[in-house]
Amino acid sequence: MGEPKLRSTTQVVEYFKERDPDTTVSINFIRKAIANGFPVLRSGRRILINLDLFIEYLNGDYVPGEKKKKKFSVIEK
Repeated sequence: MGEPKLRSTTQVVEYFKERDPDTTVSINFIRKAIANGFPVLRSGRRILINLDLFIEYLNGDYVPGEKKKKKFSVIEK
């Protein structure tokens, strides 16, 4: 897994606006996701969002508070 793409809330909105000018993703939408448990990193007053994880959240592949199950490979004798 590579380095996380950490972005500010404004940068996340800009990312979606560049790809879809008619997007409904707004700063308020992101704040509500954070209030509902979406994980963020805080650096002083700045809120940093893992962009890839937020995209998973929008696709329904990530649910805040639900831990992903780790996949283990089985070693056969």
